[in-house]
Amino acid sequence: MKPISVFRISLFIILLGIGQTVFTQQKIIRYKDFEREYKKNPNLKTLSEKYYLCYILLLDTTYKADFFRYDAEIKVCYEGCYYGLKDNEHTVSFSTKSKKIEDFFSSDLLLKKVLNCIYNTINQYNPPRISYPIYIKNNTAIVNFRGNDFTDTYCFKLENGQVKINWLLGIDE
Repeated sequence: MKPISVFRISLFIILLGIGQTVFTQQKIIRYKDFEREYKKNPNLKTLSEKYYLCYILLLDTTYKADFFRYDAEIKVCYEGCYYGLKDNEHTVSFSTKSKKIEDFFSSDLLLKKVLNCIYNTINQYNPPRISYPIYIKNNTAIVNFRGNDFTDTYCFKLENGQVKINWLLGIDE
């Protein structure tokens, strides 16, 4: 692997870790809240203290050029996760009667179903947990699950009675 690639991946992992610790105060961050604040004051330095901009970008690319100008590492994050947003041979899905994506993260029963779909074998004594916050726009969510020695990032989409789950990124700790 090229040294520059290793550097970019390492930097991305560090930024992801910082992002996770900075933003743990809120359980759900809604894209519309970010957008409202951005329209009032488009200072990305200030907004990046409150929002993990890569996840905002994964939900909506409206401000992609602004984000990339602000911080080139957001582009690295985005490009590393982008292809996982699309359905592929690894997409996991199941039927549901739920109408809102939030339901899967507020109900223990639905969360257990999600975890069973993602992780074939779950350690019943220490299963992966959601690492908050969850970023949501409409019925799409970007969610981190943390286990004993890993963090996985997923995209959840609720469409036409189907939940589709795509893996975006994994970090072994």
